[in-house]
Amino acid sequence: MQMSDSIGELTKALAAAQVEMPKVIKGALNPHFNSAYADLADVVGPTLPVLAKHGLAVMQLPGGGIDNQSLTTLMTHVSGEWISTTMPMFVPQANPQAQMSALTYARRAGYTSMVGIAPDADDDGNAATEAAKAAPARTPYKGRVIDTKTEYPQPPGVTTDQRAEIKALLAAIEITTPDDIALIVGSHIGRQLTVAGLKRITEAEAATAIAKIKEAA
Repeated sequence: MQMSDSIGELTKALAAAQVEMPKVIKGALNPHFNSAYADLADVVGPTLPVLAKHGLAVMQLPGGGIDNQSLTTLMTHVSGEWISTTMPMFVPQANPQAQMSALTYARRAGYTSMVGIAPDADDDGNAATEAAKAAPARTPYKGRVIDTKTEYPQPPGVTTDQRAEIKALLAAIEITTPDDIALIVGSHIGRQLTVAGLKRITEAEAATAIAKIKEAA
C-alpha cells in the first residue's frame, strides 16, 4: 500500500461517492458452478461515472515478469492525492487465456477493494486456478494436538487510549465518520478494514497507524 503525503481530500471524495454508488447487479453466469456473479463490466460500468463526478479516477496496470506477475490499482483525486496497492497474480498455465483470466479476476478484486464495493461470492476464477484441482490430496496430520492458545498466543489488541488518540488525530483533519476512520487506519497498516474490523486491530497496528497519521498531519 502506498499513498501521497495526504489523502484527506481523496477520502472525503470517496466517502461522498460511496453514498451514491448504485447496486452492482450480477449479470454474468459461471457455467462451472451455475451461479451468477458480477463481472468486471458489471462492477466498473455503473460505478465509474460516480467516481468521476467526485473527481476520482482509477487506473489498473499489470506488471512484473513471467514468474511474478502483479496488478497495481491506483486511485487518484483532482487534488493530486493518490493511493495505490499491488496484488500478485497467480497464473498456473503459461498461455494467454490463463493470463487474461487471472488479470480480469485481479482487476475486479482490486477495483472492488479500492472503491469499497461489497464483493460477491466469487466462483469465477476457475481458469486461473485450474491447475490446483489436479494437486494430490493432503494426508491429514496425525501428530500431537496443538494448544493454539498457549503455543500461538494472540498479540495484544488495540487499547482504549490508542482508539481515543486515533479518533482525536483524525478529527483534527475533519475525518470523523467510522467508515472514514476505518479506511484511513486500514490504509496505514496495509489492509482493508470495516468498522467492526477496526475494533480488532492489534496494539502494534494501532501504534503504526498513529505514527503515520502524525507524519501526514
